[in-house]
Amino acid sequence: MTATLADTPIKSRWYMAAYELTEGERYCTCCKRDLSGHSVRMLELDQRTNTFHDFRDVPEDSSQGWFPFGMTCARKLVAREIKRRSAEAIAS
Repeated sequence: MTATLADTPIKSRWYMAAYELTEGERYCTCCKRDLSGHSVRMLELDQRTNTFHDFRDVPEDSSQGWFPFGMTCARKLVAREIKRRSAEAIAS
């Protein structure tokens, strides 16, 4: 039986080395930079908001899966999503 992303511990799910990905996945989803030799952060695409984050609150039927990002791009995307959610909470 092959392990899936859902079967792996949370910390190792979000952070990994690029060599753990297949060769075709070793590029940042955001900037397309080659991630070989670098750390990778996996973010989930939420099709309801078309945003990437790792909050684990996306219903299975709304998730487009987990995608590799370089650490800088991942930090920016997660910060943008936190800001979006905060603004949304204030507005409601």
